Amino acid sequence: DISTKLVSPNFHLFESYANDHEVDIELIEKNSADVTTVGDCDVLLIDSLHTPSHLKKELNIHAPSVREHIILHDTFSKRGLSKAAYALEGWKVLVDEQVNVGYMVLGRE
Repeated sequence: DISTKLVSPNFHLFESYANDHEVDIELIEKNSADVTTVGDCDVLLIDSLHTPSHLKKELNIHAPSVREHIILHDTFSKRGLSKAAYALEGWKVLVDEQVNVGYMVLGRE
């Protein structure tokens, strides 16, 4: 995230869970459109600047590093975000939940 001030006070909870389940976790304070923010991973959660152009930029930059799934938040409440997800080549929409603010789960084709 560009600012970790909201998550930092509770990050110990994430670390504890990760340690108990042998999961690597890292909190990075950086612009999500920076190419160095995401390395190879199984799952990527995107919940950042909610504009179609920014999401498209993030997906194009980071999707090649993701092995299995990309989860997008606020896709129903923010207009145009789902279009960027459906347009991502090499990925298919597995879940398009339109309750509350919505979320999507993408999987590799």
